[in-house]
Amino acid sequence: MTLPADLVLFAVKFRDLNGAVEAARGQVGPDTVILSLLNGVVSEGIIERALGVGKVLPAVAQGMDAVKVGNRLTCAHRGIICFGDWPDRNGRDAVESVRRFFEKTGIPHEVAGDMTRRMWGKFMLNVGVNQAVAVFEGDYGTVQREGAARDAMIAAMREAMALARAEGAPLGEDDLGYWLRILDTLDPGGKPSMRQDLEAGRFSEVELFAGTVLELGGKHGIDCPVNRMLYDRIQGIESGFLHASERATPYNGLNQTRAAR
Repeated sequence: MTLPADLVLFAVKFRDLNGAVEAARGQVGPDTVILSLLNGVVSEGIIERALGVGKVLPAVAQGMDAVKVGNRLTCAHRGIICFGDWPDRNGRDAVESVRRFFEKTGIPHEVAGDMTRRMWGKFMLNVGVNQAVAVFEGDYGTVQREGAARDAMIAAMREAMALARAEGAPLGEDDLGYWLRILDTLDPGGKPSMRQDLEAGRFSEVELFAGTVLELGGKHGIDCPVNRMLYDRIQGIESGFLHASERATPYNGLNQTRAAR
């Protein structure tokens, strides 16, 4: 008989999350702690609905600039796992247990106090950098310097910022500046995952980024024209792929998104 795991990490593409949840179900017990390293702000809710409320610690992976071509992976910055707890559950022993484990195993990490803000901030960054680099067919350097790509990235981030506030995550200009500084530390020749996916002919996580933004914009009556442009452009790129049947079915992000805690 296999004993439940103490810690389960989900580090898959969003389209593979449901399969990963089912594969992990037999490893999850009453005391198992779960971290999701997926992009976006919806995976935690999906995992808890499937595997049990109270098991997931909010987390983001940030600061990495890995590029995978074939079976070769290169990166200049490993990045860190930033985690903590939800405000209404703050103080759980699980946070300290995971911190000790990461310390013992040498995994770069940071324990943050306001994970709702951190997660929405990372989402704001991804909405900007992933989609702008993909549409302008560049790399991190493309959005680290002044120009149309950086302007589009920041405009898309500001739209996500407005939605974060509407959802209860008080992002502001300081948060925008923080994430832009993180971006500026990355290898200029590196590329975010969406750019890598489209270059390789793989369908992207555009529904997780602009798709969520547009859905929340409709919910709150907030116009998001830059994300609409990016969404349409990325879908146009994907429409040229040969196997259209592989397109991820757009999900109802409002039903799956955990409300800002």
